Amino acid sequence: MIQRHSSRRSRLDQTVLTQRLAGAISYDRIAGYFRSSLFEVAGEALASVTGPVRIICNSDLDPQDPRSASAANKRGS
Repeated sequence: MIQRHSSRRSRLDQTVLTQRLAGAISYDRIAGYFRSSLFEVAGEALASVTGPVRIICNSDLDPQDPRSASAANKRGS
């Protein structure tokens, strides 16, 4: 089931990410825009996912975002 969440209504790091990722075996996310701050907010929870983590997002990235995603991927390996 697809569930929609909005950071305009609540803090997603506390209401969704860390709660839902605890014990997760995979994580799929469709994000309008990706920001590397996701790793700051939920980095430990994402690292604890035992299976694939896939994020589909808009291609409008900040120059720092691909570097941060690559660094997070290297830490997870």
